[in-house]
Amino acid sequence: MTLRQFFHNRDTSLLATLALIFVSLVWGASFYLTKEVLAEVSVIDFLGLRYGLGTLVTAVAMYPFYRRASKTVWIHGFTIGSIYAFGQVLQTEGMNYASASVSGFMVSLYVAGTPLVGWLMFRTRVAHITKVAVALSLAGAAVLGLRGLALGYGEAMLIGCAIVFSLHVVLTGRYATAKDALALAAIQLMVTGIWLALVAAPGGIGVPHTTKGWVSLVFLVIGSGVLALLAQTWAQSRLPAARAAVIMALEPVFASAVAVGFGDEQVTTRLLLGGALMITGMLLAEVGPSKLAAARLRKANAAKNDDVAARPATKTSGPAGEAGGPTEPTDAAETAGAVASLGAVETTHAVATKEAAVA
Repeated sequence: MTLRQFFHNRDTSLLATLALIFVSLVWGASFYLTKEVLAEVSVIDFLGLRYGLGTLVTAVAMYPFYRRASKTVWIHGFTIGSIYAFGQVLQTEGMNYASASVSGFMVSLYVAGTPLVGWLMFRTRVAHITKVAVALSLAGAAVLGLRGLALGYGEAMLIGCAIVFSLHVVLTGRYATAKDALALAAIQLMVTGIWLALVAAPGGIGVPHTTKGWVSLVFLVIGSGVLALLAQTWAQSRLPAARAAVIMALEPVFASAVAVGFGDEQVTTRLLLGGALMITGMLLAEVGPSKLAAARLRKANAAKNDDVAARPATKTSGPAGEAGGPTEPTDAAETAGAVASLGAVETTHAVATKEAAVA
């Protein structure tokens, strides 16, 4: 298998999971670095710079994908890019009025919102084990960051942000295909950058005035902007939206780890317990469906083998080897039975695999 075939193979779920963990890592690190940049520029200028520069980088690096993208991919990219830009504005506005701990928890609500939005829009079935994983992730987010909650303007903006991000994850999973995932991500990033640059343009866009600010901004543009969005879109072409949301819920865990390693945060019981719950939820969402499908396959195969063993021997009208006697099945009969059994196993395997993908 060539490298190109590997990245277009829909069975690369392990690599897709690792890609979403990378997305969670760089998004988590962006919380700490964003504060560095916001000390020098306004929120709107920051968004315009971050995604505007990301658009320029993507336009150069991904130009061939723009050319090959179909009209449908452009429409889909415009749709989810506009939704993502709106979510960024809501999130940034909410963070201006709500505390950092409440903001982290509120944004994490999209983990629960994703399967709900998927069911309301497309009647997408969610496995029970994935629902448990969602509950664990939400509980972990609450333990990790929530220290009191009062609903005000900032919290309302963050709830709206969680709903918008849920819609974004669902539609990304719906629109992203193995063939067009990178083109869809490039178009989405370009649309996001254009919208946010237009919002920031009136009055001019301020820029960082220190080397530290520029270094942080470059990471936010390349790492948590361009690479993260490309990785997320590609991974979601291979994983169900609900599972993807649970994996990406690790973002506050990485944010806390970066804050401890590079900032003034201390390791606390809340941090360890919340992180453990969210990691457990991620592992359950990733490993659970495949284990469940394998168990169903083994059960179906065992039932089929018991059915074959219970079949009566073929009889004729004589003694053994003569007309009227019992006789062993012929080679042709054995071959037919083997083919039928193999077909049943293959069919069961296909059903179980589809159930795992839905989960």
